[in-house]
Amino acid sequence: MAGWRLVVFFYHVDSYEDFQAVADKIELLACSDVEGMKFDGMSDIQRFVFPVANESTPSVSANVSHLVNTSGWTDTQVFVCADDEGAATETLTFAGSMEVRNPYGLLPAVLYGMLPFSAFLTVGYLVLDVFFVFLLIRYRRQLLSLHWGILLILVMGTAAAAVWFYAFYRMNKTGEPVCCPYPTTFLIAVILDVSARCVEVEEKILTDMFVFHAFVDVCAHAGSHYPVDRMPWLRHCAKPPDSC
Repeated sequence: MAGWRLVVFFYHVDSYEDFQAVADKIELLACSDVEGMKFDGMSDIQRFVFPVANESTPSVSANVSHLVNTSGWTDTQVFVCADDEGAATETLTFAGSMEVRNPYGLLPAVLYGMLPFSAFLTVGYLVLDVFFVFLLIRYRRQLLSLHWGILLILVMGTAAAAVWFYAFYRMNKTGEPVCCPYPTTFLIAVILDVSARCVEVEEKILTDMFVFHAFVDVCAHAGSHYPVDRMPWLRHCAKPPDSC
């Protein structure tokens, strides 16, 4: 297979519009024998060429790295090129893997902001947990079931935030794909987060029902037990009980 080669091609463009303009033409540059060719808008070009060994079982291996120095669109493409333009390169089979390591780790840039956010959220939840437990201990003789429900929501929120942080930290450290399938820690974080929100909604509904029931009870007895002139917020209840 003399004349066959594997080409790994890196290039940078400043915008997605520039990327669309050159994306379909990269093979011309990668397989060209002319060095230094590029299209408008392209920069930071690197081209690595690996000839295919002309043996009974032709093979080629490549190990390259490319340092990204500027923000924008950096594209990496792999081609099998031949000196004979009519060669059927599509009949070849080859396998490989590519690892994109950002300066901060392996988490995609669009998700990296969630790493410090989940860390601060976990710390915030822990501070709130400690403060709320302190209040529970101080006013332990006056506790309602509602207070234990609030504590449950805080604990579940803390657990969800901590698992989110661990999930993002793990993906950033190991390069575990975000999708698909989703990582186990990612799914656990989603389940905990949704569960905490469901308990929070149920707590709000029960609280609203309790407040409404208490208000109706006060309204029904306002005429006989409460001096309306001293409690202006009960003036609209100073009617017969059946009107409440």
